[in-house]
Amino acid sequence: METEAQETAALLAQLEQHVEAAREAEARQEAAMATARATIETAQARETELVAELSACRVDVASVAERSDALTRELARLDEMEADVTERVGQAQQRQAQLGERRQWLSEERERTDVSARDVAARA
Repeated sequence: METEAQETAALLAQLEQHVEAAREAEARQEAAMATARATIETAQARETELVAELSACRVDVASVAERSDALTRELARLDEMEADVTERVGQAQQRQAQLGERRQWLSEERERTDVSARDVAARA
């Protein structure tokens, strides 16, 4: 019977060792899970920050794209204005040349009429 009691005591000691080892393993597992939960929470918070930053960047990109389109349209309009001004300058230069020719012709005509008037006055 003593042998049986000793075996039972030994078995009980082994069971207590296993229970203690299981408690330690459970504590380690809980610590690992707590660390994992904290890491997940940190990652989720960072993800939220990144999503907000991404949204802000998307708004900025859309704004820049819109401004770029507006500037492209403005450049096209300025090109049209440049072509119009160039055409108008050409026309003004033509009119200026014509005006110079007309002044020259009028000066020559005035000179002829003055000469004719002097001739008529001299004969009279």
